[in-house]
Amino acid sequence: MRPSEILNPVQCKLPNNSFYPILQNYIIDIIRETPSFFKNKLKIIDGVCKYDLSDDEKKFFDKYIIFRPKGLENIPQIKKYFNIEKIHSGKISQYEIDFIDWIEKKPSMIAVLLGNVGWGKTTLLRHFFFYLIQQYGKRIAQKIIPIYIDLKSFINEVESISRSRDIEGFKKLFYFKIIRQSISNVCIPLLKKGNGFHSEEVWSFLKQCDPELDFVEDFIAHCYSDPTEFDKQIFKNRKKFIDENEAYYWVLKFLKEKNGYSPILIIDNADPLSVDVINILVKYIHAKCELLDLQAIISLRPNTFYEIKNKYEHFNEVFANFRIKLNEPEPTQILYNGLKLMRKEINRSINGTIQFGNIRLSTKDILNICEILIKLLLSDAVKEFLRNVSKGDLDNWAHLLKVYAQSGFLDEHNALKRILTEKGYNKSEFQEYFPQWIAFASIITHNYSTYFRNHRIARPKDTIINLFSNRQYRVNNQLIRVHLLSYFYNDQQNISALKDLYFDTFWDNNSSIDYKRCVKAINFALKRLINCGLLSSADIFKISSNDDLEKINKLEITSSGAYYLNTLVKRNEYLRYMKDGCYIDDGFEIINCSESRSRAEIYNNIYSFIKFLYQKECKWYSKMNRKQKDLFKDFFSYNGNFHFTRFLGIAMRDYGQKGYLRNDRDFKTIYIHQFSDLIQKIETAENNILK
Repeated sequence: MRPSEILNPVQCKLPNNSFYPILQNYIIDIIRETPSFFKNKLKIIDGVCKYDLSDDEKKFFDKYIIFRPKGLENIPQIKKYFNIEKIHSGKISQYEIDFIDWIEKKPSMIAVLLGNVGWGKTTLLRHFFFYLIQQYGKRIAQKIIPIYIDLKSFINEVESISRSRDIEGFKKLFYFKIIRQSISNVCIPLLKKGNGFHSEEVWSFLKQCDPELDFVEDFIAHCYSDPTEFDKQIFKNRKKFIDENEAYYWVLKFLKEKNGYSPILIIDNADPLSVDVINILVKYIHAKCELLDLQAIISLRPNTFYEIKNKYEHFNEVFANFRIKLNEPEPTQILYNGLKLMRKEINRSINGTIQFGNIRLSTKDILNICEILIKLLLSDAVKEFLRNVSKGDLDNWAHLLKVYAQSGFLDEHNALKRILTEKGYNKSEFQEYFPQWIAFASIITHNYSTYFRNHRIARPKDTIINLFSNRQYRVNNQLIRVHLLSYFYNDQQNISALKDLYFDTFWDNNSSIDYKRCVKAINFALKRLINCGLLSSADIFKISSNDDLEKINKLEITSSGAYYLNTLVKRNEYLRYMKDGCYIDDGFEIINCSESRSRAEIYNNIYSFIKFLYQKECKWYSKMNRKQKDLFKDFFSYNGNFHFTRFLGIAMRDYGQKGYLRNDRDFKTIYIHQFSDLIQKIETAENNILK
């Protein structure tokens, strides 16, 4: 059977309906991505550093930023610097108070903002320095010069030059290509009008900082008696000094000492850099802050921070006194806030009724439908699913919500038509007609099964990984990812040992699998598991090549990895759609999900798929000697069982027994009987393996 990637999604289009685009737009609008930052919009106006917020940014920070606990506006630090009469209630958190304490008391020159990917580090930095201060904190804005440095666009260059161990090259790259423009955009207008960087006051200060510069200018004065020629040579010399030296750093010191400003370097998106490179970067920034009496804040993942801290002693001194640690964001707060905004928007924008087939929907109808669809995401099982699949990353969360809103499963399930044709419906009836499987199925399929053609995401993010396929790497293709996850789930961490153990476990004299081929399959599986957030390493953020894997000494299973292994793979929706991405041997009649619509077809295909995996397991174990079986049980088994399919079978049998198939009693009986027989067969095989 061909993998599902080859399926043509055009075959799955549903007819457009004028109601669905309206419904989807409201839901998609609930979680907004943080708008782009434009460094050229940071300007000096009347001696105050001002950031000109775009309309998207203002709307985002006004309405869509995560709302904080109320009441913190009355804390003395806030009242001292902010106009609390104008500030929106709930816009201040402990994080903002911590920022003010750091700026005011200076317990350390460098602060670190700790938070996992997608937890809102960038959003928080921009919310405080470029929204809150700008809009409501004039007293503090008069002193602060925030210099925002986004490393995202320079990751490859920084990594490349750092690998060559060219420290001087790294310093030049960071200053001349990354930071110089950001400083000049902000600082030059603060210097004397008309003279800019060539203000004599500035140059007198620079000469004090660099005696060599003073010597050169004295030499020029000695050589040129003509004032005009002297000025030309001085200007030329100063321009050369600016072009070839880190002059703008000294301008920051000048502005601090002579004008009372507080320049703050904000280093963001350093996460993709390796541990060693981040260490070099922090040492460099720390040295500059000490030399120039500046402050800097850098955002990092916690596991990266603690790995560097353990590896390099000086790191403890740099960040000894000030760290801000983000809590994992709670998307349900965003959803509730989105519902509140959605109610206002629908009441404001919809006048009269909207036609839906033969039914006319009122504003109240639309509100009820939207609320039910969002509250479906707040049920415990779906909430857990979204949290683990998104890995706590709000960007992934926003993407998953888009996928959910664009699904055609609403139409396929006829949920709206069934309830709206009945008069006197209520919310409890809505909940019954919108079961959890709609949310799971809509998101797990990546929407290729059924969708509305003008709302399909062009390139879905790879948010859900298939544990039953390792693509073209055919070493235990169907279950190698399950085995590797189980290895780390069993408290193992060593990657080198993993590769040797896996080869020793599955190799036999008649096998065509050599060690090199086995390692390739393992590397590919590890790369996918790491990049999808099921395994993590403090050594590296994302795997681009096998060379990156070589830098990793140990791996750990994440909470998302444990969720996949313990929960997600046992859901019928996951099995139903992931099987389509697997290579199935000839002789197994398993139909793609886009071609199987009836309940009986769907679950018969899941049964056939689990049976296929079970026969694969039997084939592997029949070739193992006792030592290999012991190795498998100790390192790669899930909860001490040889047959992972046993857990899949039990989950599917329980699914039928819990009443999910209550509308078809005859099929339910057959379904449960099928899986009970398969489980008994697997358990018998399990008991005989070590005999």
